[in-house]
Amino acid sequence: MRTTLLRALCAAILLLLPVAAGADSLAPGTLELAPSFSFGHSSLSASGNNLENSTTVNLNTTVGYCFTGPLELAGTVLLGYQSFSLGGGYSASTSLTLTGITGGLIYNFNTASGPMIPFAEAGIGVVGYSGDLAVGTTATVIAPTVSIGTRVMVGHSGSVNFAFNYEHQLHAGGIDQVDANNFGLSVGMSLFPIRH
Repeated sequence: MRTTLLRALCAAILLLLPVAAGADSLAPGTLELAPSFSFGHSSLSASGNNLENSTTVNLNTTVGYCFTGPLELAGTVLLGYQSFSLGGGYSASTSLTLTGITGGLIYNFNTASGPMIPFAEAGIGVVGYSGDLAVGTTATVIAPTVSIGTRVMVGHSGSVNFAFNYEHQLHAGGIDQVDANNFGLSVGMSLFPIRH
C-alpha cells in the first residue's frame, strides 16, 4: 500500500515538473490564510423509527508564509466536534472534541503562464481527543501528511485549491497500537492579505 502511494506521489510530482519552468508564483514575503469549515449530519432510521443521529463540525485554519520564492512554511490549527445520539427508545448521547496542530513546508511551483500554481506539501502533526466518545487517551501523531495539487488564482489576493491528500496516523483515535492511512481529495480556498 505504501509503495503504491509513493509511486503515485512520485508520478504526480514528475508530471508537475515541466510546469515549473516559468517565473510567476508566490513571492517571498507572501502571507497565506486558508480557513476551512465543514459540517455534516446523518440520520439512520428503519420503518419510520429514528435509530441514530450524528453531527460533525470541523474548523481548521492554515497560516503560511513564503520565506523564499517557492518555499512556504505553513501551520494548521485543527478543531473538531462530533456528537452521536441513539434514538428508538435508547436516548443515549455521546460527544468527542479534537484539537491539534500540524506544521510543514509547501513548495509552490513556478508556472510559465496562466493562473495555475501547482504545489506539493509535506508535514507532521499531533491531535488530542476529549469527551465521552473518546476511546483512547494517547495523542495521535500524524506523520507524514502529504498533499499534491494546484492553486487556481482568483485575482491577486485569492485562490481556489484542489489537492490529493494522504496522512498516516499513529495511535489513531487516541488508541495505542492502532494506525490509520487516510486518503482524500479536497477543494478549498486561500486568501493572500500580503502578496508581493
